[in-house]
Amino acid sequence: MKKIFLLLSLISVIFITESANAKKGMIFGKFGEQVEIHKLQDISLKGPNKEKLFLGHVVKTQYFLLGLYMEDAGYALGIENSDSYYNFPNEDKVKYFQSKNLLPNPLPKYKIKLTDYLIGYSLLIAFIILIIWAIIYSKIKNRNKNHAINQKTEPHENLKLAAKGITKNLIDDIRAKNNGKVHPESLITSISALAGFACQMAIREELIKKNKITEEQAFVKTITDDGNILYSGDLLNELLFTSPLSIYNINLASSKSLNIQNIPDPNEIISHVSESIGKKDYGITRAIDGSNQAMDLPINYVKTYWKEFYPILENVCMSSAEWVMLLAYAIQRIINLGKNALAPETAFKIAMETAVSMSKIDYKKVS
Repeated sequence: MKKIFLLLSLISVIFITESANAKKGMIFGKFGEQVEIHKLQDISLKGPNKEKLFLGHVVKTQYFLLGLYMEDAGYALGIENSDSYYNFPNEDKVKYFQSKNLLPNPLPKYKIKLTDYLIGYSLLIAFIILIIWAIIYSKIKNRNKNHAINQKTEPHENLKLAAKGITKNLIDDIRAKNNGKVHPESLITSISALAGFACQMAIREELIKKNKITEEQAFVKTITDDGNILYSGDLLNELLFTSPLSIYNINLASSKSLNIQNIPDPNEIISHVSESIGKKDYGITRAIDGSNQAMDLPINYVKTYWKEFYPILENVCMSSAEWVMLLAYAIQRIINLGKNALAPETAFKIAMETAVSMSKIDYKKVS
């Protein structure tokens, strides 16, 4: 990385000076003194060999790979169509030539061009740019280091904070619909329905919309007897179960602290949901003791809350893949908050069955 910064620094100087005054040619790699005359105006005075002259001024540049320093060498008599020149005559001769209208009277004023300064002090400029690049690089390196430390100690902190906000909104809304009481089954079902649906939408956003794969490559499409469309496939299962940051594994990580003894079996859940495809009870979580049903169907929760929370997912997440992670953290939080009202083992099973069933629904009926 440091070599790249050094190279960029040198290229920057060369580019500036070369583009500013292309006729100077390549400046990098020169040594010793280089002289250039800048034309001010044509004059009537001829050279010793009757060559046509012009009034100019001379700039001398000392090089050591790049410009070390430059010097204004004053007026000179340039030879047309040549890089050569004659030293400017002394004061008496100048007055004589002016009296004969061979030199302008007064002599025109001139200024050293910015490009001459840039070239003349290009070595110094290169060092300044190098120092600036070094400072920027150091700050970026420290920022990345600090970010890495933060990520190591508090992974996905922004997603967890957003999950906290979504959880609060859901709790407030469900409490309002349940006479001021929190209904834990409805709460875990609603957030899990969103998480499952997010799996499908993340695949569509990240892979299908960007033309990385087709819908046919992403999903297995099933049309049920009642005309509904359902989607399945390995990509969905990866976000639901197999990825280290899947809904299942994010919640599995907290199972020990919640003392969950009977961890839900992914194969059993997938099998159960698959067997219920096309049936009236599709999406309805199996009641553990006959009283663990939500107040509404999972698909209705998706229809109610997806459009409300989608802007949050878009603003907080770096990519659509993080949508699933954010909502998985929200599931984790709800299971933990409601552990005294709803057994974590039951909540985990409800979450995964709901997420799997809602990951398959026809997105056109929601979005």
